[in-house]
Amino acid sequence: MKDYALSLLLMLSVSAFSYAQEVEVDYKQISEYIANNQTDYEALLQRYEANDSLLVLQDYATVYYGHSFTSSYRGSMETFSEMDDFIKEKKLEEAFEWGKNYRKQNPVSLRLLALLYGLGKELGKDPAELNGYITKVIRLLHVISSSGDGQSAETAFKVICVNDEYQLMRILRVKMVQQSLIGNCDMIEIEPTTGYNGTQIWFDVSRSLNYTSNLFSK
Repeated sequence: MKDYALSLLLMLSVSAFSYAQEVEVDYKQISEYIANNQTDYEALLQRYEANDSLLVLQDYATVYYGHSFTSSYRGSMETFSEMDDFIKEKKLEEAFEWGKNYRKQNPVSLRLLALLYGLGKELGKDPAELNGYITKVIRLLHVISSSGDGQSAETAFKVICVNDEYQLMRILRVKMVQQSLIGNCDMIEIEPTTGYNGTQIWFDVSRSLNYTSNLFSK
């Protein structure tokens, strides 16, 4: 079975990403925004779903990081096992419909968006719908790559789940050597590559760590 997520991500140009901090990610501020401006956030989500061309990178950052402060957020514990089972059984239509329905709970999953693109392409779905998935993947990856430069714990790329680390590393075409949890960061040692400067990539995973900690403390 084709790796749909990888097929999509390898289509994207590394040059589309900056690997320099362009978006402000203040979790306290985002948390307060979600708590006090639910109607505005819902309106922003609707524009995101419609691929509104007037949305700026900071809007996409609010959508992405804001999801981690909603009740449907599951951190790095989220899986798409039912969808994966459908794909293994070659029930692609069922997998596609399951994924579309699940996006109501998680509209910012990079893996889910990539899978929907790949499945939809194979099933001959509406190109406009597929373009919508591609657009979201590009914008969200741009958000993550603009949240820092990945060179240290202080300037780590900020992600809301571990799987999003792997999606960014795929577009960089890096090969992971070792992974270590250091404080609130995943430090990934990689083989040298032309797509990234250095042999370490740092990811701030504090949101998913906080979710897991709070879950098991209940």
